[in-house]
Amino acid sequence: MIVKEVRSYTISLPLDIPIYTSNTTIRQRDFVFVEIETENGLKGCGYGFARDGLIAECITKNLRPLLLGQDALLTEKLWDEMYMNTRYLGRKGMMMRAISAVDIALWDLKGKLAGLPLWKLLGGHDNKVKAYVAGGYYRENQSIDELKKEFLSYREQQFHGAKINVGGLSMKEDLERIQAVRSAIGENMELMVDFNGVLTSAKQAEQFARRVEPYQIKFIEEPFLMDNLSAMQELRARTPIPIAIGEDESGRWPFKEMMVQHCLDIVRHDATLVGGISEWVKVAHLAQAFRIPIFAHWFPEIHIHLASAFPSGIGIELIAPESGTMNFHYLVHNPVKQQNGCALAPEEPGLGLNWNWEAIERAIR
Repeated sequence: MIVKEVRSYTISLPLDIPIYTSNTTIRQRDFVFVEIETENGLKGCGYGFARDGLIAECITKNLRPLLLGQDALLTEKLWDEMYMNTRYLGRKGMMMRAISAVDIALWDLKGKLAGLPLWKLLGGHDNKVKAYVAGGYYRENQSIDELKKEFLSYREQQFHGAKINVGGLSMKEDLERIQAVRSAIGENMELMVDFNGVLTSAKQAEQFARRVEPYQIKFIEEPFLMDNLSAMQELRARTPIPIAIGEDESGRWPFKEMMVQHCLDIVRHDATLVGGISEWVKVAHLAQAFRIPIFAHWFPEIHIHLASAFPSGIGIELIAPESGTMNFHYLVHNPVKQQNGCALAPEEPGLGLNWNWEAIERAIR
């Protein structure tokens, strides 16, 4: 199955209302989108966040020449060639996002040729996985009652658990928000908090962790930037609340170091950044060897397959369309949905996505 053409675009979709994390304002969502076409006319698609970076240009200039004329089924060979030929330009950041999107497209192709959904092609474990929702992002002038209403809707939709953004206000204000959310979702629904790497010291994080213990927190996500592993290690030793990290890290090698150094309790790697499906699977196998559970980061249309393929997966993370936090669902006719606390893996081959090509063409910038 020879690669005939590689096309890459940047897609930009504005959010209806700006949202705020602990340290970032988000007014639009930028995606990189890749099509790989083979000589027999079969096409595979990959994608990921562009985050206003030149990811599509990296693919066109640096990766496309390495792919043309190659056998699309040789994903390990192609991954190594892409990585080795761009290692002085990347290893992380934009270039790894580019490699990730290409690798996802190649696996989509592989599944289509085999006539199997990706989760079965990868081995298959369970087509039903627990569904969690990410919400509680900061909004201008949002009241506590409005926040409670948001999370009450998640409870009514029967999500297994929910995550709230913290770190953007004072500890007192964030604790009020956490208390309000816990009262809205009740005692039986799991609750997580996400700092987006805004904290700077283990002592600062430990103080927060002690204050939130009464609210039965399932995990604290990304308390520090990934460069600060010593603080991760120190915090993990000081709190009984599990630490979940990995969404901003690329390649199998740093994950090995995190596991060896006991820096995390839950692996949060993302196929659109870690190095695609190929590298996500390698990190998952490392996690299995260390007996560390996996909770993939966002992009449920990809990660539903990976969560369904591995027994050590906690579930997948969804974004409720009505929250206005994410708008990827406009680009597909069949986004992942949840029912009775679970999401179902598709049976269609490859990623199983029915793309909204009209919406994609309108959003290309």
